[in-house]
Amino acid sequence: MPQTLASMIGLGIVFAACLLGLLGRERERIAAVALAAAVVASSVVQKFTGRWDPVAALLAVDLLLLVFARLTWRSERHWPVAAVALQGLIFAMDALKLTDARIGAYTYLTLVALISYGLAGVIAWAGWSSWRARRRLR
Repeated sequence: MPQTLASMIGLGIVFAACLLGLLGRERERIAAVALAAAVVASSVVQKFTGRWDPVAALLAVDLLLLVFARLTWRSERHWPVAAVALQGLIFAMDALKLTDARIGAYTYLTLVALISYGLAGVIAWAGWSSWRARRRLR
């Protein structure tokens, strides 16, 4: 689990975005729960692998987020495409780190964190806009 103040703040931001995602319709809720589960799984993997850089296990966690690809299949909204694109970048970073050790640990962690915040932002925006559209119809 998070050990520094910065990681606790980041975790709070991601979970707040997931809560906003829960305001949306079914697709937004599925995405929010999948992201929250992936964040928890990533923390557990990092805690129990005993390594600073458990990329192979995190690559498996990224496969959990293939649910975003399924949400994109027949979606009438555009946000799942952005979510899949951002998750694809994270998957590519994990695969690149696994195959090429020249990428520094801090560079890898910074890029994955920034892309993850973007993914959380997409889900928060999707939930909020869906909630707002439902309120307008009342």
